Amino acid sequence: MTVGDITSMNRRIGRLRLDPTQVRGEGGLVSPALVLPLTVELEAQPAEQRLVVTEVRAELSLGAGSAHASSRLGELVRVRGVGGDRGVWATIPGSTTTDAADLRFALTALQVHLLDTAVTRPDRAVNLLVRFEVEAAWVRDEPQNVLGHASGSALELLPLASVRASEITLPVPRSEWAEGILPALGLDAMRLVAVRLPRRGGPLGDDLVAWFDQARHKFDAGDYRGAIERARDVRNAVEKRLQATRNDPVAAKVGQARGLPEGAGTTVFLDGVWGALAEATNEAHHAGRPDQAFTAADARAILLTTAVILEYLGATLSPGAL
Repeated sequence: MTVGDITSMNRRIGRLRLDPTQVRGEGGLVSPALVLPLTVELEAQPAEQRLVVTEVRAELSLGAGSAHASSRLGELVRVRGVGGDRGVWATIPGSTTTDAADLRFALTALQVHLLDTAVTRPDRAVNLLVRFEVEAAWVRDEPQNVLGHASGSALELLPLASVRASEITLPVPRSEWAEGILPALGLDAMRLVAVRLPRRGGPLGDDLVAWFDQARHKFDAGDYRGAIERARDVRNAVEKRLQATRNDPVAAKVGQARGLPEGAGTTVFLDGVWGALAEATNEAHHAGRPDQAFTAADARAILLTTAVILEYLGATLSPGAL
């Protein structure tokens, strides 16, 4: 259990507690979310000086030592007491009060990927950093003991000055991520892979990313043949840029630029992949085979292969190598 203080005017009025072993994932691939069960403790106050916490706000990011440290995870989360939007957590005389709430951070696919990357590091835990803001107030008037009925609608409150809440670093063990959290985010069935497409002004020209995006848009629209045809245009543009021919293909150009010996393994590999890519994209371009129906899986495989090869060429060829 990790603990952060809630203070006002340098006086502690309560604590926030998070348990790294209770962090969980929800939502799968459709609506992934990271859930942190929060405990709110308020210290006892005299009956005439009762306090309430009206809202706790939390921001989540990857903490120090994690891959992509300080990367934001989800949006700002707000939680309140059991009375709904007007609910409060209140102190009582003579005893500490304890209440619970879930901090639910909805994640994007990229943020799920960042978590997956962080878990692959050799550290024993992935640190999550939670920053809090707390709104609290004095109870000036409490008609008919409404706090006993879990509703703040009839309360007269005086906002408490200078309320601070300590940030909490939550070291979540790698075993928790692997066994429960990441599978609940959909990573038991899928792995996200980031591909860096060639930059503008690089050795492959300025238009490839825009053309690849057009292919992706056609794929998203269900035009799988059109997506593969646009991938063919990308391939042709690379061949033209490298001045590749049947007798001096792309793989040979790359081998020459890298100073590799003839028949080098990487050259042979690239030649085989490029040839297969040419075969598949040419077939989509020629509509003479009405029996050839391209599926989403066909188009996806060709687009991913095109993207990976573009990243390889962009990283391998320097502007002065051609």
